[in-house]
Amino acid sequence: MSDYRKIIDEIRAGKVRNVYLLGGENAYFARKIEAALPDAVVPEAARSFDMAVLYGGEVKMEDVVGQAMGFPMMAERRLVIVREAQALFKQAAAQNALVEFLNNPPENSVVCIRFNDKLPAKIKKAAGKSENIVVFESKRIYDNQLPGLIREIFADFDLHPDPRALQMLAEATGTDLLRVEKEAEKYALFFAPGSKIGPADVETYTGISKDYNIFEFKSAVVTGDYAKALKIAEMFAQNPKEHPLLAIIPTLYGFFTTLYAYHTHPQKNDKRKLAADLKVNPYFLNEYHAAARRYPLRKVSDIIGVLRETDLAVKGYPGGQAGYRDMLHQMLFRIMH
Repeated sequence: MSDYRKIIDEIRAGKVRNVYLLGGENAYFARKIEAALPDAVVPEAARSFDMAVLYGGEVKMEDVVGQAMGFPMMAERRLVIVREAQALFKQAAAQNALVEFLNNPPENSVVCIRFNDKLPAKIKKAAGKSENIVVFESKRIYDNQLPGLIREIFADFDLHPDPRALQMLAEATGTDLLRVEKEAEKYALFFAPGSKIGPADVETYTGISKDYNIFEFKSAVVTGDYAKALKIAEMFAQNPKEHPLLAIIPTLYGFFTTLYAYHTHPQKNDKRKLAADLKVNPYFLNEYHAAARRYPLRKVSDIIGVLRETDLAVKGYPGGQAGYRDMLHQMLFRIMH
């Protein structure tokens, strides 16, 4: 998602376009782009006169056009922000009106239209390759991207979680990057700029146990510590809502599919290429090396099958703590024996 940072850098450098069409599957990126515009377009003292924030469910397209066509009073350009635009552009007539607007946007305004989901295809097509229109649509965030994104967000506050702390933060927040940013803001209250953040800090300030979390469970499985894995599994079973199987299974599946790729990689001695091809932090290569000795390729293939079977069983099971415990214990036994 580095494109959103390029757009923000352009805005901060004074290269502001006439129209920004923002949307996608993760609202964080579009909000960050929108948030960069006021400081670049309208001085704070002029915002009462030359900046308008509209909501799609409360206005019509003619209201947006009217605001955009207004002449700036104190700033060089007006800034018009439309949030929750999907509510405004449900109907074809409104989309057609926006298409017409995009063909000739006013030069004395900057218009930012933010959708909470995907942009309508007609609107994206109308934007075309115009240099005056920026189209940004975020894609789904995958688990292997999450630690890197969390690292970037904390780096904005000059805070630096170590790899294990990043894993714990990822478990606590999931792909909710707005929550990640709030966590980073909270840590900035307690840590000086340049501080390193470790697992104990995450346990204290985010409230996730460094001993009984999904990554410690995975670590116990990977290192062959069945007693520890069983102990953590039992802790999970006491609170299945906090540790659903449909969160545990993808974590193990991600590890073992990557381990399968490790086994079959032709250049294990080239650590840089190996880490890049596996899409893992080089810090964790030793973990894969040790796991490959413990779990040969055929066993890894069997484990992937077990995880797929369990995933299907969970999705077809009506629920309940007893069912959770049995499924988790059975899955764990089949993986580790």
